[in-house]
Amino acid sequence: MGPCFVGHLPSNAISTTTILDAMTDTASHEARIANLEKLVRELQAQLEIVQKQVGITAKPAEKPLRSRGMLGSPKGR
Repeated sequence: MGPCFVGHLPSNAISTTTILDAMTDTASHEARIANLEKLVRELQAQLEIVQKQVGITAKPAEKPLRSRGMLGSPKGR
C-alpha cells in the first residue's frame, strides 16, 4: 500500500485547483490572442483602404533642393 496523506498533500504535489487555474489561464490567453489577431486583421484592412485613398489624391513629391539649383551642382564637388 502506498503512502497515506490524510488532510494534506505532500509539498511537491500539484493540486487540482492549480491545474484548473492553469487551464483557465491558458484558455483565457488563447481567447485574448484570437481577439487581438482579429483586431490586427481589421486594422490592416482599414489601413489598406486608407493607403489606397491617399495614393489616389497624393501630390507628387517635391524635387530635391539640389535639383532646383538651390544647393549648387553636385558635379562641381
